[in-house]
Amino acid sequence: MNKSAIMEGSVWVPMVMMLLMALASCGPRPTGIAEIGEEEHAQVVQDWVEYRIGRLTEPTGWLRLAGMMPIAPGENRFGSGEDMDIRFPEGTMPEFAGVMTLEGDRVTVQVREGVDFRVEFPGDVGADGDGSGEVDGADSSTKPRGVPVRDVVAYEGVADSSNGVDSSTGADGSAGVAGLIAPEPPRMFHGDLEFFVIKRGDLHMVRLYNYDNPAADRFDGFPRYPLDLKWRVEARFEPAEEGKTIRMVNILDQLSDEPVMGTYYFEVDGVEYSLDALEGSETRHFVIVGDQTNRTDTYQAGRYIYVDHPDENGRTVFDFNMMYNPPCAFSAFT
Repeated sequence: MNKSAIMEGSVWVPMVMMLLMALASCGPRPTGIAEIGEEEHAQVVQDWVEYRIGRLTEPTGWLRLAGMMPIAPGENRFGSGEDMDIRFPEGTMPEFAGVMTLEGDRVTVQVREGVDFRVEFPGDVGADGDGSGEVDGADSSTKPRGVPVRDVVAYEGVADSSNGVDSSTGADGSAGVAGLIAPEPPRMFHGDLEFFVIKRGDLHMVRLYNYDNPAADRFDGFPRYPLDLKWRVEARFEPAEEGKTIRMVNILDQLSDEPVMGTYYFEVDGVEYSLDALEGSETRHFVIVGDQTNRTDTYQAGRYIYVDHPDENGRTVFDFNMMYNPPCAFSAFT
């Protein structure tokens, strides 16, 4: 089966692998697969590979993920110092930069005076007021993102449409952002760091990206099996019974029962296989694939693939040449 060491997507891994299972023949066989020539197929896959490399190496790509730090209830001092409750990488910010406070489902940040700390709200105005989060006239590689702050609500469990930006100013004349209640938490910036608060189960954590990552800068590809149109197959879809779920476990050993949308059936070399499909997006299903190569050549936790929702006849196309590795294959902080 096709191997590609790419990633992006869900961080959840099945507790019991959804292995490709040979089945006895049942129901109609997939027929009439949409044809594609070898040259066209090679270009489609190459475009997809380049897209994946770009996603891995972008400023908030998985290769630049630098930390996942828990926030304890109450006050947490943060910075790069050894005695900090939330410790950032050495040299990336002052030893004591401020305090993060967790109360219930709300995280607030107070920044020490003199520390350059910026915030960008989802869909809100940036430092230049045009929504870009960038300063007009500056070189794009050096534009600061967000607005300077001293105090900000970094996470709020109850979603609302307002951002709660305060018009007051800090001691240095910078804008003082009083709070945020929004569907997404604000992005925070200091130097080459970008970070925000996420919640996993009952845990609140700081997800940290570091733009300064030479390994990510050098990354230009991944090992893959040779392209083979044999692994581009048509599949038929059978919806799942209502309430069917699969038990998942994440990198923090937290369990979740995820709804199964249905099962895809397809043939390779005259043998029928099946794969369960999970919800992916408005137009695609998300599928976790396990096969014999997981034992020797490919990522042991399996690989991912997205497929278009089936057409009116219940058919879609799987191109296993475009499977990719989960985030945990590239970072321990997913």
